[in-house]
Amino acid sequence: MLALKPIVTAFAALLCALAAPVLAQEPAANPRIALVVGEQTYRDQALPTTAKWRNFLRRFDTAGRRKGEDVAASDSTIIDIQPCGDGFAFAATDPTFGLLPEQGVAKKLQGPRTANMSAKLGSAFALSPDAASVRFGLGFGEEKPVLFDLAAASLTDSPRLPPEFLSAKVDGLPVTDWRNNASPKFKGAKLALEEHDITRSLAIRPDVSSFAIGTSWSVRAYEATGKERWKDPVPGEAWGVDFSATAKSSPSPMTTARSAGCAGATARSCSRSSYSRRPANGSPGRRPATTWPPPAARI
Repeated sequence: MLALKPIVTAFAALLCALAAPVLAQEPAANPRIALVVGEQTYRDQALPTTAKWRNFLRRFDTAGRRKGEDVAASDSTIIDIQPCGDGFAFAATDPTFGLLPEQGVAKKLQGPRTANMSAKLGSAFALSPDAASVRFGLGFGEEKPVLFDLAAASLTDSPRLPPEFLSAKVDGLPVTDWRNNASPKFKGAKLALEEHDITRSLAIRPDVSSFAIGTSWSVRAYEATGKERWKDPVPGEAWGVDFSATAKSSPSPMTTARSAGCAGATARSCSRSSYSRRPANGSPGRRPATTWPPPAARI
């Protein structure tokens, strides 16, 4: 995140110059105004029955008084704001950047050009029986669903889930509190995670002989008794995990949907270039070095 701030700062002057006609269309008022960022639920005007979290910009005057309504600006964390004429330029980790005139709505000038691998749960992340094809959303969750055929190396639209495709099984074993939670449990007992790690996804083997969880830092596999078998580090959030329908013996086809990076021989991943917040080396939240198990020890 810190590495991106100098880029945004240097880019702000050029952005303002190119966007001068856009800013000129907005009525000017008090140029001395400050901003803060936050998060709030905004309802999509085109889809009044849906709502999702959006990161917003909030205006204040020089006396610290709030000016106007909050302005929804991005689906992801806003990491920097720079003065730009009478308004502001902002950048977020979608990645996206845009402008907020002193009055009016935020204008997105460039949105993300990569897949958003967040929230790949349920039908948002499903496998063919042999794990040779993967269906997932290019957007958040199941938005913009596509089917990736590994053998043909093809990517096609997939508005409907193929009947033979199966999403991750999440019942059959007493695994609880696993979704976006730092304290996943098995039979009520907490599964051990590194400090500050968060569980994002769960998959139970079809024969209920074992299970795996995806976290912010790793994919972890467990026996049906809750005993940990192995863990693999990941370069980004493991937003989805799944076993193939034919997964019965070791090693088994297993797929992960991750924020970034690629997987090894026992897993496949769908990638997105994105920032994943992790503690720095030497900080209390930094995870220890991972001990890699031999292939025979993996489920």
